[in-house]
Amino acid sequence: MLKGKLIQLRTYRESDLEVLHDLAAHFEDMGDFWPCDFMSEFKQEKHFQKTGCWEENSGGLLITDIGDSRILGQIFFFRGIPYGSGYEVGYRIYKPADMGKGYCAEALSMLVGYLFHRKPCDRIQATAIAGNEPSLRVMEKCGFKTEGILRKALFHKGRNVDIVMSSIVREDWQKLQVDQKQSRHGEEYRQELQAAEPFPEDEPSPQTDQGDGTGAVGGKHHRGGEG
Repeated sequence: MLKGKLIQLRTYRESDLEVLHDLAAHFEDMGDFWPCDFMSEFKQEKHFQKTGCWEENSGGLLITDIGDSRILGQIFFFRGIPYGSGYEVGYRIYKPADMGKGYCAEALSMLVGYLFHRKPCDRIQATAIAGNEPSLRVMEKCGFKTEGILRKALFHKGRNVDIVMSSIVREDWQKLQVDQKQSRHGEEYRQELQAAEPFPEDEPSPQTDQGDGTGAVGGKHHRGGEG
C-alpha cells in the first residue's frame, strides 16, 4: 500500500470486483475523454483470479480515500512500447464529484516514484486525448513533458482523434525530487521563522555629542536600508 496526503493506492481485492463493475457501468460519469465501453464482469473476475490484476510488467491499483472506506478511482501501468524498457500509465476518477481535487496528481506522483524505485526503466509515458486539459495539467504537475501529437491515433465517440504524448525520464524525476525536497525545507524554515518570538523593539540609547560608530540617530539605532 502506498499512502499519500489525500489518497492511498492499494491492490485489488476480490470483494472490490462487483463495486468496480458498477462504477464502470455508468457511462454518464466518464466525461468527454474516457473511452466508453462495456466491461465483462466474467472476464474481469477471470483476470483477477489468474493475476490478481498485478504482474511483472503491468498492473492496476485502486485509488481510495485515506481510510480505505471508498474507492475513488484507478491507476495502472503497462508496456507502452512492447520492445522498449519503459512503461505507460493511465488513471481515472470514477465520480464527477471527486474530480478536480488533486487525487489523480497524487496517485500519478506515487506510481511514478514506485516504478522508478522498483523497475529498471528510464522512461514513463502517458497520453491524453487532445483537449483534455485537466489530464494534461495532472501530467505537467508531476513533471511530465509534452513530446508531441499522435494524429488520428484513437477512435473515440465516432471519430478518430489526436492524442498528446507526454513523458518523464528518470533524470528529470530525480531532479524534481531534489527541487521538491528543497522547497519543503524552505517552507519549513519559513514557518519556523513565522512561529518564532518577534525580535524585541530596540531599546533607546542615551544621546551623545560624539558618534559611537553604531549609526545611532535620535536615540535609536538606524538600520541600513530603511531610508
